[in-house]
Amino acid sequence: MSELVSDLAEMLRTMEPVLHEGVYVFASSPHAADVRPLEPVATIIEAEGTTVVVREEVAQRAGLRAEFRAAWITLSVHSDLNAVGLTAAFSKALADAGIGCNVIAGAHHDHIFVPSERREDAMSALRTLQRSRPVMRAAHRWLPAVALLGFVIPNGLFVYWLFFEFQTVGALLDNKLALAFILDCFMAMAILAVYFARRPIGPLRWPWFVGLSLLGGLAFSLPLYYWLNLRAIAKPDFQGS
Repeated sequence: MSELVSDLAEMLRTMEPVLHEGVYVFASSPHAADVRPLEPVATIIEAEGTTVVVREEVAQRAGLRAEFRAAWITLSVHSDLNAVGLTAAFSKALADAGIGCNVIAGAHHDHIFVPSERREDAMSALRTLQRSRPVMRAAHRWLPAVALLGFVIPNGLFVYWLFFEFQTVGALLDNKLALAFILDCFMAMAILAVYFARRPIGPLRWPWFVGLSLLGGLAFSLPLYYWLNLRAIAKPDFQGS
């Protein structure tokens, strides 16, 4: 029997998602019906009937209406049922990717049911979450320092130029090298904003990046934007399981 794991960091590091073959469906059956021939992977008795999770072809042969077509993902880690934070962490990772999930906890593993057509996206999000935890812990330490340096040094030079070397706007416009650098920075900001809009890195969306860039420049905004998103992603660690 695998060793029981209750520490959140260890559960995330070793969760190892496994995708089962085939399509599974959630369906409802009357209380009086014998569901054992369906070989359900899960049954839940509700007031309205017995909910079963079965293979799609089995449900079709039995004439059951599919309420939800799902891919079945099992987390290999033997997670403690009393552990705090695992469900919140992977649910948020999937939500940030725009993927809904239904979770059933077994005595040994968590089982996640996601929309069948998003199975590969869900696996990618879960693997990214598993790989990112050690990186996130290290990034929490050094990204703020990088952002501070990115704010102080370039902006310090700008303030020095503004007070001691700036002459007129006309002179600035005549400086083709300065204009090229300014244009390059704004183009880079626009390209990155489009990238973050299409591929969000966390709950704080691209307008945050643009605002931080206008406030302190790219050397400040990029590390701080990543740090703020990593911090937001880590919040589920302190919420319920």
